[in-house]
Amino acid sequence: MLNDDIPAHRNLINIPVSALQIGMYVAELDRPWLETPFPLEGVLITKESDIKEVRKYASTVYISIEESYNSPSTPIRHTAFKNESKPLAETGSRAQLKAIPCVGKEIKRIKKEHSGAKRMIKKLMSDKQSWHKNIPETRRVVKDFADSIARNKNALYWLTRIKRKNEYTAEHCLNVGILAMIFARHLGWEARRIEEVGLSGILHDVGKMSIPLEILDKPGKLSVDEFEIIKKHVLEGYRILSSDNTLPEIVLNTSRDHHERMNGQGYPYGKKGEDLSDEAKLIAIVDTYDAITSDRVYSPAEPPTYALKEIYENAGELFDKLLSVKFIECIGIYPPGSSVELDTGETAIVIEQTPERKLQPRIFILPEEETQPISEGTFLDLSNQKGFFERKIIRAIPEGHHATTVEEVFKTIELQQGSAEIWT
Repeated sequence: MLNDDIPAHRNLINIPVSALQIGMYVAELDRPWLETPFPLEGVLITKESDIKEVRKYASTVYISIEESYNSPSTPIRHTAFKNESKPLAETGSRAQLKAIPCVGKEIKRIKKEHSGAKRMIKKLMSDKQSWHKNIPETRRVVKDFADSIARNKNALYWLTRIKRKNEYTAEHCLNVGILAMIFARHLGWEARRIEEVGLSGILHDVGKMSIPLEILDKPGKLSVDEFEIIKKHVLEGYRILSSDNTLPEIVLNTSRDHHERMNGQGYPYGKKGEDLSDEAKLIAIVDTYDAITSDRVYSPAEPPTYALKEIYENAGELFDKLLSVKFIECIGIYPPGSSVELDTGETAIVIEQTPERKLQPRIFILPEEETQPISEGTFLDLSNQKGFFERKIIRAIPEGHHATTVEEVFKTIELQQGSAEIWT
């Protein structure tokens, strides 16, 4: 069954709303965030009116010990946290942020592994006879990626945003594996299960090895007969993976079931939600998200906000409702690599989400003139602005709005190597 509990890597305490105090950080409610006016990343209680507002929408809440703080005016009564092992002052959000490696440093650390993984998956997907020889390497990559996500999930997420249309199939498989592990960790799944769902994601489309390229890469709309051929890739993938007795059964089943849907309108068997594993439901969401946000031969990439909107609007019908909400909470409205417009009219690229302020990420403001070198852009932490005027994000925009590409910004981040001094 789906682990409905709060992510295990966050130290959260469940309390009634009547026990809320100023300084507490509300990380979860007893209902989905999307059914409330609050931001998805949570609410820091700074005044009495915040407590009254939360009481309108929830009976119980989950408080994050690490992200709460002792207000100078209203100290938190530590007795509210029965399982607390350290004073809040020792585990505040600033200390937590310092403990998380900067995204630039983690990118530098994992980029070579990521490039090698992409080459390995291209080789695997093009060698129908000897594909299984790459499985040990695939397992090692999954383990390394799981470790990287534990250090800083933003780095590998950034790498999923560097995409090339002519390498869609291999990149898509790699991206689905990475996103699946990021999501599974957000759900609090145990390490073994995170690695299994990552392996499931990387191998979910292995059956496409058997689909003719003229159909797989067709730029126009598929005919009815061609779509029937495409649909065969799930059963073909199950058959191919079944020939390797080292793979967990869940990897085989996820390859077969990731196009099934909650209402029974998917394929190949028209299974309904109760007949599907949580892994298959998770991969279905992640697969859709990466496909929508990628340039495909028949469809241009859409911004992450559009993909999340599609998933949410189809929650309960096509996708598992709870997992859909949790995925949106995990990714955030403005994930790394997103293009956004500021209230100043400036265009920026989201660099990194801070754990407790997903609506105020770290960004790179692009040069005003598209002819200016990218080095004239500005790094800014929206959650830590100094001065009278503060910039805000007003909307996400499609990639290509500015001549500067996501990859150029990525290279700029690499050059900075995650230095804390870049944030002004």
